[in-house]
Amino acid sequence: MSPRAPKKVPGVENRRRTRRNGEIYWTYRVRWTDPVTGERRGEEFDRQSDAVDFKAKLRLARRSGRLAELDMGRETVAAFFAEWWELHATVTLQRATLRKYATFWNRHALPRLGHLELRQVDPQIVARFRHALEADGVGAATIQGTMAMLQGVFRIAMQWRRTMVNPFTDVR
Repeated sequence: MSPRAPKKVPGVENRRRTRRNGEIYWTYRVRWTDPVTGERRGEEFDRQSDAVDFKAKLRLARRSGRLAELDMGRETVAAFFAEWWELHATVTLQRATLRKYATFWNRHALPRLGHLELRQVDPQIVARFRHALEADGVGAATIQGTMAMLQGVFRIAMQWRRTMVNPFTDVR
């Protein structure tokens, strides 16, 4: 027996889904346009009440001019670092610094942080990152250089409105 379709709510799409065992269930999708890029975005929820709450959050963010902040920081650290390297580092930093930063990034930061979204990196992640470097026997000067480089990367991410915070400023 198929479950009845949930009541329609303005701005929320009801989406019928079928599990492999044939069981039918519903998900709820809210769509909006990113004000910065103009791209269509969407978020899917298991409960209709969560979708309605998110729709209200979108409405309030749009009214206060903070809609772009909802989608901020979804790109990975690696993707942002590549853009930062091309547009900022190669233009403003000296060749010797670039060589050091490339080593810091490739050996230490990329394997541990590159896969994370910018908004996932918080002071606790940074503290664990630093602890992992110490546990792996990385020298103090290299740790300090890597942390300084990443603090600079996140400072530019804030300037370019890709993230709201710089978690590297809170960790010694």
